[in-house]
Amino acid sequence: MKRKIFSVIMTCSLIFTSLITSIPVHAHDSIVESNEILDESEPITTDELSEFLGLEPNKIYITADYLKYLKSSDFEEADIELDEYSLNNPNLTLDELNQKAADILINKSNQNKNSYSTYKYLPESFYDLNPEEVLLVGLYPKHALGVYSCSTKALSESQRLYNNNSATLVDGNGDAFRHAYWNVLMVKDFIGLELTIGRATSVAQLFADAHETASSGTPKEMDLYNNMVGRNIATEQYEGWFSFPSDSSLSSTVLQEVKNGRMRRISKVDGKIYATDSKLDW
Repeated sequence: MKRKIFSVIMTCSLIFTSLITSIPVHAHDSIVESNEILDESEPITTDELSEFLGLEPNKIYITADYLKYLKSSDFEEADIELDEYSLNNPNLTLDELNQKAADILINKSNQNKNSYSTYKYLPESFYDLNPEEVLLVGLYPKHALGVYSCSTKALSESQRLYNNNSATLVDGNGDAFRHAYWNVLMVKDFIGLELTIGRATSVAQLFADAHETASSGTPKEMDLYNNMVGRNIATEQYEGWFSFPSDSSLSSTVLQEVKNGRMRRISKVDGKIYATDSKLDW
């Protein structure tokens, strides 16, 4: 009897899912209600992550006093420097890598501080780190180098693909691409640290969610959704054995998904959330 009941429930569930997924989403139909929960799960906590990584709980490697003098390019350069350092010192622990990452950033911060008025500071694509982001950078500077290097790559790629058109790069298809591609790149970067695909997506969500804590309303709903889709795409594209397609291939995949309507954008007309599409000018 229990097996029959279970079979009936599963059959009904499959039929319902089929009906829902077969309903087309049109470009002019509102598709996300306000305050709808969009993300797939609760991200890993900092305590859980530190324990998993074998790090001392709540150890801060770099403080906000240094972060306020950093530019996005500093994170990119520091990421390259740390990679080179790691190649020459392959037996370093994550704690040692975190400390080296912090030392590189602190050195750059001190250099920038002397000419504060001539720089546009971190992060150029975000303007200010919120308290949640400051905490994560302080706890995991090695991961943070990847996070902000990936964000800069995603920004640059979105500007290239969407002709640097602000109409679409802010709340439009280009914005959706940037958020999704950023999350794909983060997952790929974290896989490089020999995390499992599940753990890599959780850590990417931790950083992505932290970035959205300072936002609210429809833009936040849109960004959380597109971040989630990006992590889903990363999981789908993962080839196993810490391997992913090239960045250019991943970019093409994300762009196609934007055109297919998998992501979300905000209409400039009514301020509601709609499916993305193939247009390059909204």
